[in-house]
Amino acid sequence: MQKPPLADKVIKKFYKIVITIGVILLILPLLASLLLTNRHIQRYAVETATNYLSEFTGGTFSVQEIHYNPFKGIVLEDVSLHDPQGNLVASFTDFTGNLSYRRLFEQEVAIKDLYLNGPIFYLTTDEKGVTNLQFLIDAFKTDQPAQFPDWVFSVRNVHINNGQFHYNHLPA
Repeated sequence: MQKPPLADKVIKKFYKIVITIGVILLILPLLASLLLTNRHIQRYAVETATNYLSEFTGGTFSVQEIHYNPFKGIVLEDVSLHDPQGNLVASFTDFTGNLSYRRLFEQEVAIKDLYLNGPIFYLTTDEKGVTNLQFLIDAFKTDQPAQFPDWVFSVRNVHINNGQFHYNHLPA
């Protein structure tokens, strides 16, 4: 019996490597998507993100519930933002975003449709013209150039249902 030539062995080895890489590239995104649909993982991700944002800005972010569907997007329920003094700045009954996942690979967070249900926004200025949003501006302001590649954030359509806006100017 004659042994297969070296070329046949190399081709078989090459096919095994290509199939293994293909399976890994298919399974990893599927596994990540399945993990993100798990309630416990969603809750942990939301708690981690809101705790980080609260600590980073000095305000208080909260999200009571999150629902992730790989085909429909992300729904955040009972979202609220309080300033460092504890005053409500914004709240939403639910906040739904339909993401374009393909653009994430191009360093772009592209939201096709953003639905804001029951948003309430409070804007307050003091006698110097400083708003209650100053803590956010200060937190994200930097004099240093970014150390990482630029990301683009875009929203194509915003749908607001039953929204309220309140403005208050505090006298001197």
